[in-house]
Amino acid sequence: MKTFSKTLLLTSIVAAMAFTGCKKDETPEPTPTPTPIPAASLASLNAFFTSNGAQTQTFTINNNSLQTITGSRGTMVGFAANSFVTLAGAPVTGNVTIELREIYDKKNMLLSNITTNAEQFPSGPQAPLISGGEFYVHATQGNATLKLAPGVTYSVFLPSAATPSPAMSLFDGTITPSGIQWGPNLDSNTAISPSSAPLGYFAYCDSLDWGNADQFFNNPTYTSIHVNVSGTFDPAQIKAYVWYDNVNGVWSFGNAFNSTTNIYSDNHTGTGVPLHIVVISVQNGLLYTGIVSGTATGNDVFNVTLTQTTEAAFTATLSTLP
Repeated sequence: MKTFSKTLLLTSIVAAMAFTGCKKDETPEPTPTPTPIPAASLASLNAFFTSNGAQTQTFTINNNSLQTITGSRGTMVGFAANSFVTLAGAPVTGNVTIELREIYDKKNMLLSNITTNAEQFPSGPQAPLISGGEFYVHATQGNATLKLAPGVTYSVFLPSAATPSPAMSLFDGTITPSGIQWGPNLDSNTAISPSSAPLGYFAYCDSLDWGNADQFFNNPTYTSIHVNVSGTFDPAQIKAYVWYDNVNGVWSFGNAFNSTTNIYSDNHTGTGVPLHIVVISVQNGLLYTGIVSGTATGNDVFNVTLTQTTEAAFTATLSTLP
């Protein structure tokens, strides 16, 4: 089995850190006066996510040799030589384009609509996850999508500001009409390994696209909650989320909005955990949002009033939530 080893990726990390530490001090540029942002003019809620969510970074590597890429948030991805083949299984030579997205915090989870909804086991009950880092890796050559060669894995290093948790596991994500659904990767060739120097997680992945270092909440009791939204909104242009305070997890209500009653209902909310309910909608090119705080105790009703805002004001508000 061809793999990009932890040692090789760690060597790349140390080299990158040493190079960064040797940069000369530079005089900072004057901070420009911010320009007032006008009211949002959005084609759809998906357009909002595309504009404000974690952006795609593009890299070019040579498939004939060992390669490492580093994202703007510090994610490092290592590929062994000859990692990629065509979807039909034909060998690939020369340059390959790698797309990378990095999500490490709740703000970017929500703004990307890439939340931490998961099933506890294949086809098992759903529950929210606590994330150590979400990442997207995609490979193309020209206009053709590529896949990993048989038996090949690649390495990902996910930096962490806190002491890594040994309970983290690797999850794979599938995009659905309502957002994303995570499921545990049960392949014996994959793993999550916490690292103390540097702080973070090494992931060994056997598939492309969305991956996540995660663990489930520590034995909470889950309950039903209901979110009563004031006003009239297009069910295709509204989303609601549970933002868990001081925990790196955001739960999406998906497409569970009842446009007749203006109510979201869900039975996967952890009790006793302080939270915020966040509702977002786009109507007639304008952005409407509402946020309320509370703690779920059992069959709770949260009343949310949506008001018009700007993209900048809403994202700034998310930055203040715990």
